[in-house]
Amino acid sequence: TADFSFEIPPAPESLPMPDLTPGPNTDERVPVAACYFVDNINGSDSNSGIKDAPLKTIAFALSKCNGVDLIEIQLVNNAGTPYNEYNLILKSNVTITSERTLPRPKATIKGNGTDPVFICNGVTGVNFDHLIIDNANGGSRGGTGILMYNYGTVQALKGDVRGFTLTIKNCSKGVEMQNGYLEIVGDQESGSSEM
Repeated sequence: TADFSFEIPPAPESLPMPDLTPGPNTDERVPVAACYFVDNINGSDSNSGIKDAPLKTIAFALSKCNGVDLIEIQLVNNAGTPYNEYNLILKSNVTITSERTLPRPKATIKGNGTDPVFICNGVTGVNFDHLIIDNANGGSRGGTGILMYNYGTVQALKGDVRGFTLTIKNCSKGVEMQNGYLEIVGDQESGSSEM
């Protein structure tokens, strides 16, 4: 199998010193320019997106990303209530993850049964961590969890002994690539449906 990798371009030097948030499944600190919190029950897209005033939708959080700065979007897991969103247009240099609070259950993003949940059109530096993409099953084009084309690149982060951090289930096509790259960071068991 081929080994695909890419580099995330550095942020411009004119940015102010970024806040630090914990790295994926580690105690490391990863510098990001902004962190938006999303809460599909208690949030509002008129909020600022800070922890105490979360946004409501992933789509709106993605619209606030400029594709240059390193941005993290943390999804609050409300007792397993899924985020019912699809056709989410990814932007470069974005990490989408469940909220980094212990215990840390995976947030679920549930598609509409026809359209792709995420669309990666030529963007790079996208990371998925500690999420479930569920039920994008059916439709003529659909059934896709992540649709990638125009040489887009996505990383699915694999955890440590705690296991896989991205689960794609109930999709006829978990990841559909049309000139795109998917990199699994960490070890992966051959034939696993999780990444």
